[in-house]
Amino acid sequence: MLASRTTLLLLHRWVGLALAAFLVCEGLTGSVIVFDDALDAWLNPDLFDVAARPGLPPQELIDHIEAQRPQASVSYIIHRPPPGRAAVAFLSPRGGAPLAEDEIFADPATGRVLGGRLYGGCCVSRRVLIPFIYRIHDSLALGVFGQWLLGAVAIAWALDCINGFLLTLPPHLVSRRQIALKQWRLAWTISLARGGIRRLFDLHRAVSLWLWVVLFGIAISGISLTLPRSFERVVAYLLPVQGAADDPPAADARQPGNLDRMEDAAWHAARAAGWQGGRPSGLFRFGGTTTFYFSQDGTTRGTGFGSWHVRIDASGRTQVLHPGTGRAGDVVLALQLPWHDGRLIGLTGRILVAVSGVATAMLSVTGVLIWWRKRRSRLSMARRRLAGSGDALGKRRKSDHSVKRLTLTE
Repeated sequence: MLASRTTLLLLHRWVGLALAAFLVCEGLTGSVIVFDDALDAWLNPDLFDVAARPGLPPQELIDHIEAQRPQASVSYIIHRPPPGRAAVAFLSPRGGAPLAEDEIFADPATGRVLGGRLYGGCCVSRRVLIPFIYRIHDSLALGVFGQWLLGAVAIAWALDCINGFLLTLPPHLVSRRQIALKQWRLAWTISLARGGIRRLFDLHRAVSLWLWVVLFGIAISGISLTLPRSFERVVAYLLPVQGAADDPPAADARQPGNLDRMEDAAWHAARAAGWQGGRPSGLFRFGGTTTFYFSQDGTTRGTGFGSWHVRIDASGRTQVLHPGTGRAGDVVLALQLPWHDGRLIGLTGRILVAVSGVATAMLSVTGVLIWWRKRRSRLSMARRRLAGSGDALGKRRKSDHSVKRLTLTE
């Protein structure tokens, strides 16, 4: 048991040191982007704030935006935002030339474009700060390679969470259960009477225990968001997953006037499936499919398991997707994003995830400090032993020299 515990401790130490810089970065950026919409609006009120008035139908609003940006077409838009907020549209180039601005903000009541930006552009100006932080969190601003790298980090972190939890358990939990459980209760507390490295250790261990479920869930959801296909295959292998419906046939869903009729059809389909809210807040067009998003908070993400989706093509065929329903594997897959950004339980969940992000950075820093102080202590002890050995050797040599002189004198 001692050897296995020593092995776990070594793994925890070196995996923690290897991941420390990544977890500090991901923890702090994650705490920021939990409230990305509010922070972005605070930094850029000229883009987000408008007079609260009834909005245009989606097709008319998109036509107004595309008329002001003739080199692009709208592929995604929040056309029914919360009152007082601008409509947000993402553009795709009509030709091969890249766009100088691919995110546009418009007054939903008139379609007048308020301004735009290159989403995720570099670096720290107020216009792009929040999207850039999101890009850092999502891929370290390294594209696909960064996502793969963070996927590996998330896997290692999830395993290290399990390892760290095992290390908090007393070594004699089975043989001396009552005594061991009393010892384990102490692991959840921080003793202010202790000083130096012991207080650091208490802080590191107690915070990780209190937030363990949240942190482990964030690590798992991090795997699902950076390596989605691999994660889906693993979930489908371990748990039953409802078979995906066939994709709607390819058709031109961008015909003028179609979107308003499609929205009506999508809304009726959602209500027939049990939706009790209002009309969709946003839509996404790709190929021949248009997806409408229904949520109670005026976003396309929603709360709980997320927004309802209704996919519809130009022929009128619809497909209603209600997150959190289906078989066990479907529920697990739907859980990942709302767990990661805290929207699973609304504002409380977002605050908890933001606190957990700061705690993740703190745990990484305290782990490094604990290792550094122990290492410095070991080096100091080794130097003292070496100095003591040198003194003993010097005394022995001096004694031998005195005996030799006495022998020669005699």
